[in-house]
Parts: sequence; structure tokens; C-alpha cells
Amino acid sequence: MLVGRSSAWCADRPIQVKGPGQTLELDGADDLERYAIRARERRVDQRLAVAAATGQESFGYSVVEAMAAGVPVVATDIEGYRQVATDELDAVLVPPGDAVALASAIGRVLDDDDLAHRLAAAGRETAAAFDWDVVVERVEDVYRSVLAPPSLR
Repeated sequence: MLVGRSSAWCADRPIQVKGPGQTLELDGADDLERYAIRARERRVDQRLAVAAATGQESFGYSVVEAMAAGVPVVATDIEGYRQVATDELDAVLVPPGDAVALASAIGRVLDDDDLAHRLAAAGRETAAAFDWDVVVERVEDVYRSVLAPPSLR
């Protein structure tokens, strides 16, 4: 079980996620990100990652890390997460601050193995687009296009 509090979510509402025989306390998105990295490195059989935030995140790095770890994701539908996740394709997105929708989405993913596997597989594909080798290549392509002589652009 994952248990944590995220000040970005709401300091008085713990985030609870069931997992196979595990308990981990999280203090927000940074801890979720570190957990996702550890899960990927150790191949932990975690059933779900939850990223519940209200909008302060500029980019969904913790969501990408969970996806890269092969974990299905439930996240709030905020701009930073929407940049990396598509509702019902590679994550389940819920309205920020809606504890009922969050709990329902968590239960839905935990109860539906097919959905969890589909989200995890699609999430791995999404995360691959954010791999540093891929990102560096894209940045280099932009630099090459800008630095090329006008006749070659």
C-alpha cells in the first residue's frame, strides 16, 4: 500500500493506493517520482501510481517516471500532467480536488486488470518519447535546423 500526503493536493487528505504487501509514505510528487524510479530499478510489482496535484506542477515528470516503470497511473487533470498523459489512453485523469473521482478512478484501475495492463503498456510507450536519448536528439535537430544555412532550411 502506498500512503502519503501531498501539500499540492491537500494537506489534510492522505492519498491511499493499494499495492501488493507494501507500505510507503510519500510527502508529495518528489517522493512519488523517487518511488517510481526505485520501482523501475528494482522491478517492484506495484499496482498503481497516483499523482494527485492541483496545478502547481509545470511538467508531469513524476507521471512519466511512473509510466516508465510500467505502472498504471491515476492523476489529476492539470496542465502539467496533460502534457504527458492522455485520459483513458495511458492514464486515468480526474478533476483536481475531486476526492470522490480520485477514489473512484483508483478503485477502477485496481479492480480492472485489463485496464491496468493497457494503461501500463501505453504508458511505457508514452514514457519512451521522454527518454533522454530521444529528447537530446530532438533538441539537436532543432539546433541543426536553426544553424543550417538559409538555403538548406
